[in-house]
Amino acid sequence: MDKVEKMVAIGAFVRAASRTKHRVGRTLVHKAFWLAQDLMKRDMGFGFGLWRYGPFAPPLEGELDEMEAIHLLEVVPDPEGYGRHHALSEGGERLVSQFGERIKDGLPVLEFLAEKLAPLTVKELEALATCQYFRHRLHTEGWDAYVRDIRNVKPHLSEEDISSAVAQLDRISQEAKSRGLLEESQE
Repeated sequence: MDKVEKMVAIGAFVRAASRTKHRVGRTLVHKAFWLAQDLMKRDMGFGFGLWRYGPFAPPLEGELDEMEAIHLLEVVPDPEGYGRHHALSEGGERLVSQFGERIKDGLPVLEFLAEKLAPLTVKELEALATCQYFRHRLHTEGWDAYVRDIRNVKPHLSEEDISSAVAQLDRISQEAKSRGLLEESQE
């Protein structure tokens, strides 16, 4: 994805997540884009790695900063004091409207993930994204090794948290397939 496509994708996701009436913070954006590129089997060029709170991409953080600086994203203080959140500005709306066609293949997946992920807590988002990060190990090494590997880097996630996240990932994947968002080869 080029820079404009990345900004359009971020703007489209923020708009869709805002429609759910839930907070749209940076954690949500990072975890959604990690899962989106994994679901679509498409590298979006953000360079994700495993960080303290799960998959994180410094270049995506930079795009969010830049979108704030050039007023494509608005920063909305949380009324309850829980940090800040994002909303799409008028300029961001124009960007998405004008260039949305450039990301039309990925837009339904981003909108789907906004619907599914926006209601989740930061801990749930971290568990989902981290479990997906290690998912290949579940299929090659088995459940015990999978849980051990996750708990080695995320000791605060219990086996129950991991099991719940895996079940939720399976539901998300199955629903995405049933809605026709993924091709069969994108399992």
